[in-house]
Amino acid sequence: MSRIAFLLLCLFLAFHSLGKPALFEPDEGRNAEIAREILLTNDWVTPHYNFVTRLDKPIFFYWWVALSYKLFGVSEWSARLPSALFGLGCILLTYGWARTSLGVWEGLWGALILTTSVEFYGLSRTVILDMMLTFFMTLSLCGFYWGTRTESRGKRRACYLLMYGALAGATLTKGPVGIIIPGIIIFFYLFSTRKWFLLREMNFNLGIALFFTIVIPWYVWAELKNQGYLSYFLLEENLLRFLTPSFNRDHSWYYPLSSLLIGFLPWSLFIAVLVEDIWNGVLDDTTLFLLLWIVVPLLFFSFSSSKLPHYILLVYPPLSILVGKSLAGIVKDRSAERSWTLALPWITLAGAMLIVAIGLLVPDLLPDRVQGTIRRFSPQISHSLVLTMLLLFLIFATAKWRAMRHRSEGLYFSYCSGVLLFFLFVQQILPTVSLSRSSKQLAERAAALIHSDEQMVIYDAYLPSLPFYLRIDRPMWVVRSRDKRTVMGSTYVAEKLPDAGAEGRVLFTLEEVGDLLDRAGRRILVFTRERRLDELERRTGVSPQILLKFSDLTLVALERKKVTSIEP
Repeated sequence: MSRIAFLLLCLFLAFHSLGKPALFEPDEGRNAEIAREILLTNDWVTPHYNFVTRLDKPIFFYWWVALSYKLFGVSEWSARLPSALFGLGCILLTYGWARTSLGVWEGLWGALILTTSVEFYGLSRTVILDMMLTFFMTLSLCGFYWGTRTESRGKRRACYLLMYGALAGATLTKGPVGIIIPGIIIFFYLFSTRKWFLLREMNFNLGIALFFTIVIPWYVWAELKNQGYLSYFLLEENLLRFLTPSFNRDHSWYYPLSSLLIGFLPWSLFIAVLVEDIWNGVLDDTTLFLLLWIVVPLLFFSFSSSKLPHYILLVYPPLSILVGKSLAGIVKDRSAERSWTLALPWITLAGAMLIVAIGLLVPDLLPDRVQGTIRRFSPQISHSLVLTMLLLFLIFATAKWRAMRHRSEGLYFSYCSGVLLFFLFVQQILPTVSLSRSSKQLAERAAALIHSDEQMVIYDAYLPSLPFYLRIDRPMWVVRSRDKRTVMGSTYVAEKLPDAGAEGRVLFTLEEVGDLLDRAGRRILVFTRERRLDELERRTGVSPQILLKFSDLTLVALERKKVTSIEP
């Protein structure tokens, strides 16, 4: 019964309403468009965005999205499908690891915790590379550990080859980090356990041959088509990103840990229980490996000068397994001393709902920023809030009763029901939230005003999902400040200033905007911020004709008036 409940929960959370929210900017809109342009250009080697070469990341992830488009058509749902599938893969690996190494209930609890962690849930439904990267790195570490635990020589060899293949997949997804972090984890495990003899069993020659057979073809092909790509990607996109704050992503050293505590909700309070269990228990081989799997990525990105919350997604599977082990132990213990900790996730969920309730009923008690957010989405949440709170309370009461009676099946089913209800609530408001972070509505309103022969221009603004929603088949001109370190979200584009092949030049500076009308030879349509209209008129010498206003964005037409001579 518990396995069926968990499977249904996984499938529901992975795929229900997957395509309803608009593409969040900047990452989703940009990544979805890069994959769409693979089909338009039929170029499966070089990633393009706005038909301009964009080599900040390898193309492997975009292949999966492009194949999804081919099978199911171009949409938000098909763009997110690969991430959902790789997220489901991570969940199955987590269950398989915990079940074989610890037990059935440890596997069920660990997989449930991973599935319902806020950040993991969100990123498994996002068009972003990191879920795919996490799957391959998780698979590589599983392959290594399973190889160390099997007595069969044939199975051991298969496990290690699986590890090398998965490391190659991770490297194709996001570069050297795909092999560096798992490699450091494995090194410190061997160092801590003094099991250096395992190196002789890992089939290095065959494994390295397999790794390079998978990785080298695309990297070499990309270098041949784009001279200097490898030096840029390895030096600037990886080494400099790690060592310097040049990408404007520098945060405090504890930022990865604080991101984890937020992203692991509603299970974050259980980490204290886990720490107590580890402190008072015996550090066995499995726990040591899982701890290294958690600590190494956290330390790695603590020292990095480039930090983002999704960089530590690899930590979630092992942390979920260990927390699941602690939770399963509490349920099995039959002691009332720690049974109160089973209420921690419910306290977290109820607290989140309470903040929303206060925002609706007594908003002055909350900070202005929180007030504004809740007020903006109150039409979508006010009608369901009371029912949600009541159901959460009833489920918590049922779970507590089940825990006191030590009925694992009933307790697990109650947890599944409770988190399902919470994420149903989240899915209800996400479509509205997404529209404030997307160009979808702007594109829908602008589409009727645009003719196929008119040149579109983006003036000193960055609207990542606009090309996707306009379904453009030729590049938009981009006018930007000369001193910007990124163009269209890319340092590669800012440095190399590539053109769009046969379409010619696409990138222009603010100082060149006055020449765009002459270059186009016809009317141009410009997307820009409303506050930039006076500047645009001053630079072009043409009064913009406002076609559309949406939020602080406008679509204007620029056209030189034809001077007609009057016969005497």
